Amino acid sequence: MKKIIGFLLLMIVVGWGCSDDEEKQVVDYELPSDFFYQTVWNGQMSPFKDFEFWIGVEFVSETEGRAKTGEDSAIGIGSSNYVEFDYSVEGKVLHISRKDNNYTTRFDGYWFLTYANEAMDSLVFKQDVYEDEPTIMMLKRVSLEDRK
Repeated sequence: MKKIIGFLLLMIVVGWGCSDDEEKQVVDYELPSDFFYQTVWNGQMSPFKDFEFWIGVEFVSETEGRAKTGEDSAIGIGSSNYVEFDYSVEGKVLHISRKDNNYTTRFDGYWFLTYANEAMDSLVFKQDVYEDEPTIMMLKRVSLEDRK
């Protein structure tokens, strides 16, 4: 009986500790203008026509980047089939503008930072410009060596 009570107490302490860690991960943080410079990110956007949309993003300079979409983008940016874009960062806002200007997509526009973990390697952005529900973009940092 003592073992069961000890085990239950241990589980309560562990559970309580985990909930505190999650609360500590949410950071009220504004991004510096050069935050994304020479970084690679993978993630997904949703909803995107009723399915999740995989995306890989590489910020190649302080104002330019490229993105690749689809299932094969989940590890990094390849050397082909990507879209080039201009970007800027101001506080909690990431502005993305495709360079081809043929048409705009949900990737273009103003993205508002809604979540960042303490390490700043996991970010969630939200965009409210469409009449249906907001588009969410979740990104995780990838090391430069992991990209394709």
